[in-house]
Order: sequence, then C-alpha cells, then structure tokens
Amino acid sequence: MELFKRSKLYRPLRKSDIRVVKFRPYLPALDNLHRIEARLYHVSLDTATDFFALSYVWGDPNSTRTISLDGRDFPVTNNLWWAITYIRNRFSANRKPHDKILSQLNIDHTGGSDQGWEDYAICWWIDAICINQADLVEKSKQVPRMKRLYSTATRVAVWLGHVDDELSDPFTAQIVLAAEKLYDRIAETSTGIQMFDVSPDTKVKILSEVVESPGALIRPMRRILDSGKQWSSRIWTLQEGVLAREDPAVMIGKEVTSLLRLGLLQSSIAAAIKTGVYNKYVLRHDSSILHTANFQNISALAARLSGSIRKSTGTPEKSESRLSQFKARFTRQIYPWGNEADSSHAEFNLLQFGQELLERLALFSIRQATVPHDRIYGLLGLTSLPDLPKSLVPDYGRPFGEVCFDYTKYLIQSTNSLHVLSFGVNRLDGSPTWVPDFTGALLVPPSGTICNPVISSDGKCLTVMGVNIGHAIAIHSDATLRAMDPKEMPSHASILSAWADFATSILLPASQIRRCDPEVILKEWSSEAFETAFGGRIEDIMSLKIVFFNGGKIPDSWDQQALACVPALSTLFQFSTHLLLENGTICHWFHQYTSISRNEAAAIGDVVCGLRGTIRPTLLRPRHDGSGYGVVGNCWPYPISDNTFTEDYFQNKVEQEFPLF
Repeated sequence: MELFKRSKLYRPLRKSDIRVVKFRPYLPALDNLHRIEARLYHVSLDTATDFFALSYVWGDPNSTRTISLDGRDFPVTNNLWWAITYIRNRFSANRKPHDKILSQLNIDHTGGSDQGWEDYAICWWIDAICINQADLVEKSKQVPRMKRLYSTATRVAVWLGHVDDELSDPFTAQIVLAAEKLYDRIAETSTGIQMFDVSPDTKVKILSEVVESPGALIRPMRRILDSGKQWSSRIWTLQEGVLAREDPAVMIGKEVTSLLRLGLLQSSIAAAIKTGVYNKYVLRHDSSILHTANFQNISALAARLSGSIRKSTGTPEKSESRLSQFKARFTRQIYPWGNEADSSHAEFNLLQFGQELLERLALFSIRQATVPHDRIYGLLGLTSLPDLPKSLVPDYGRPFGEVCFDYTKYLIQSTNSLHVLSFGVNRLDGSPTWVPDFTGALLVPPSGTICNPVISSDGKCLTVMGVNIGHAIAIHSDATLRAMDPKEMPSHASILSAWADFATSILLPASQIRRCDPEVILKEWSSEAFETAFGGRIEDIMSLKIVFFNGGKIPDSWDQQALACVPALSTLFQFSTHLLLENGTICHWFHQYTSISRNEAAAIGDVVCGLRGTIRPTLLRPRHDGSGYGVVGNCWPYPISDNTFTEDYFQNKVEQEFPLF
C-alpha cells in the first residue's frame, strides 16, 4: 500500500518528542485550491507545547490524494485531504498561545501574500502524518503516548467526514446554531452528564422553543450523522473524544460546534421523532440513523467524565445494578475534560490495570479497527496504563494471535475471571479455543465468583471448575436463513416454515421431557427470547401454537396476528441456533459470540456448563480423545435468571474440572 512507503521523510523521534505539522494557508489569488503544502516540526511533550490534535478516520486507504510535505509528495487518504482543506485556513494572526477556540475560516487574511505563514499557522498533530506509519517500532512506541497526547493538546478537533454537497452551508449553519441554542438553554439548569439525563419531553419542549422549525433539522442532521458514522464507530476515536481536556470541537464543513452540543441536539431530535410530531419531515431511514447510539454515547460518555461531575459528587452515581456500578467505576478512572490527570490514579498496579482493561474491553471492543492489534491497543489510553511487561507492550510487528494469547492469559490471571471468554469468536490459527480475537463482547459485568483458573506451563490448557448443566440432544438451525444477507428480508413462508420446524424439534420435545403443556414452554421461551431480545409480542407468538395441534404442519393460511411475528422471528432464526438439553432446557446460541469458524455450528453432544469466573453459560465441545473441551461460545438457557452465576448458584452443586484447549 503506497500510503506506508515513505519512511525516508522522517527523522527519528527522541525521548518525549512528537511531530506536529503546519499547513500553508490557501490564498485564492495565488494558489490552486487542490494544492496543499505542509511542514513537519519536532516538539517535546514535556514542555507546554501548543498544538491541536485532529480526531478523524482514515477512510479507504486505497483512495488517496497527494500533498506536499517538506517539499516531497506525500499521499494522504481522501478523507484526511478534505479535513486538511478545512483546517489549513483556520487561524487568527492575533491568536494567543494555547487559545482553545478553533478559528473560523480565514481566506483574505494577507491581501494575497503568504509571507510569514509559519508564524501564525496552527500546529496540528495528525497520526497519519506525524507518526511514521511504515516504522512499526516507532508506531508501537507512540501508542502508550496517545493518552498523554490527547489529554494535553490545546484542543481536540473532530472531523466527522465530508458532508455531501447537497447539504448547503445555510443548513449546516442552521444545525450549528440550533445546537448552540439548545445547549445554552439546557445549561441553565444542568451541567455535564446531567444534560443527557434531561427527560425527552423536556428536550423536545426546549427544542421547539429555541428553534423555529425543529422538523426542518431532521434531514440535515441525518446527513451530518451519516457522514460521521465511521468516526462514531471506531476504536481510536473513542479515546480521542473522551480524553480531550475539554469538550472537543466538531467541524462540519465551514462551521464549528462541539461534541457535547451536537450530541445533545441529536438526542433531542431523536426524542422529537419518537413523539410523531414531525412525521411529515421524516424520510426513509431518517429515524434509524438518528437513533444510532454510537455518536450520542460518545458525547454522553465524555460528559460523564467531566471534572465538574467528578468534583461535585466525589463518588459515582448510586445505582441498583451491577452493570451501572461497573460503568461508574470506569468514569472515575479516566482523565476528564477540563482537568489535568489526577495523580492518585498514576500508581495503579498491574492487577488493577487488568481489571480496568477488562471493563473497557467489555464496553467497547465491538468498535471497529483497521489494524486488528488496535482492538486492544486502542483502549490502553483509557486505563491507568502502568509500566507493562514485555509481553503486553504494544508491538505491531507481532502476529495478532500472539498478542491475543498474551493479553488473554494476563486478563485471566490478573482478574481471576473468565469474562474474557465472551470477547469475540476465536478465528486465530494455532491459538487455544479459549483465546478470543476481541471482535466483540457481551455487555455484562464480570462474575463475582471465585475462579482460580490454572494455565498449563505450555499455555495450551486452561483448567477451570464448573457445573455441567447438560448436553445437547437436539439442534435447530435454519441453514438457508443463516446464509442470507442480513439486509434481505426472507419470505413469510420461509420464516413460518422455520417456526414450524423449531416448534416440533425443540418446543414439543421440551414439553414432553418436562411433562408439561407445550403452551407453558412456549410462554417461557417467548417471554425472554422472543419478546425481550427481539421485540415481538407474546400475544402474537401464541397465535402460532396451532402447529402443536396440527402435527407440525403449516396451516394453509395465517391470521394477521401470526404474520405480525415474522420480522422478529426472521431476526431470531437468522442470527441464532437453539439447543435442547437432555433435561428439557432450551438454550439460545448467538452466532456472533461463537467460535463458528472453528467449530462450524453447535452440534448434538455439545456440553452447556456453568464455569466459575463467568456470568453466563458456556458451550463446550468434547475433544475426540476425551482429554478435555474446546470453547464453542456463550449461550443462554431459559429462563435466563436461573443461570446467572453467583456463589449461591454453585452451592450444593457437583462441580468438576473442565480442561479447555
């Protein structure tokens, strides 16, 4: 890839040095609009360096444009090129050092002369330019600096992406003005995260008061968020957004707002859409994009980390749920906006670091990364980050499988927990099945049970204690539906056929084993799997019970109540498999949380067990030689509430060793 073939341009970095870049302003009278000139400088992070840090996504690495960097042609991605065209003229000749305001675009600043531009141009830190991406050693050394870099930058500026030309400047300005007015009104009574706790009705009311026609904001807001979808879903942009000293600036074409302001406006417009008041303004897909959680969650999370909240409360918000407490611990441990790092967090030892990293991974590992190593490295800045042992030090030259193996061992040993087993499927050649690839996580708090896992000297076998819940005697998985593109909608006939097969292969046998009416099994399953997880209604699913009394045959016609089940059933059967255990328990198995590439699919004979150190059951596959098991993934026996593992669960149960390979 040409983007990385440029190492001769760079001088080595020394000690605390970083590189920054300045861009020559564009002068209409002298320049070609598409020509960008830049110069690199070395500065020290140990001094009070005045620089802005750009938070953006690279975009397609094969779609590039060329800029001039220190007189040499230098390729940048198309998305970065657009960002530079909008930041190179953001300056003021009267700007004072460390002024946090991102200036408006300045075009006619010198009467057609560019003399002395280096004296007033802003210093920018941009990873694709300021890190030698072709030097894996330098790149690895810079990763631990990201936390310090973004928390000491004068200002973090977010580039969401190039907004489609159809969105004219007046509409962009309208969004920014609305965000400012909404923020000012809400700030009269709330600060920080409390702004997001304002009720939806209140947000809608304030929005209608400060904006003449709130419905007219829906389309331009959708287009802005659409352009920023990649930014809001990336692993690195998460820490860039929350580690900033204060609310990051957000550039939308020529306009500038802030992350908190835009997040508040998004949540308020989403609340307005839910009321139905602005239905005439809502086009196809508007509602779904405005309700996408990623962008708003970054804004809310960053607000939750604000120093004003931490200082005013001293402790995390009181919560009834372990998950809320789990998230609250996270808020206390990150550097907040508007405050220097709290030195009390600097002495966290490796064991505490392991707990922190486990929690970050549980919350954020589903975010995207171009380089797989960044699924882990991209979250290190959100921890206390002590001096790491050699096996954990960022190293992009190591195979990703080795990185996963070392971090998995460390997380298990330092946290005395097996929660890491839920962090994605295992697609790592040569690694044990208990080593995940960190592509996802189950958002549940780590187990509080005593675990004491033992890892063999060769690192291949992990032995843990647990309870054998049962083995699979029947499987329901519709291969045709699973093979379909998730964006496609299967026919009603295919979905209802899958339902009939599921009812006769899983539900009816379960009722026979448990010696109860099939309707009891159907209600038990639908209340958690169908209604809670997939949004269906129990009264609708009960209309499908006719297959119980029809020999499993599909009736010639279905009523409207039965047809109303189809969308939820479609999602259910496309993305999951059901297992029936010998005791009549039904288990739900999500494909995305399994080692499907290694084990292909759940199979008769697979074992569902409750392992100490986990909070949900695990599906294991016995090895052919009888020496142990391979990890297939997580599963959910119904009712779920009976299979949440605490010390009470293991009392009076027969436990056994499970050697995992």
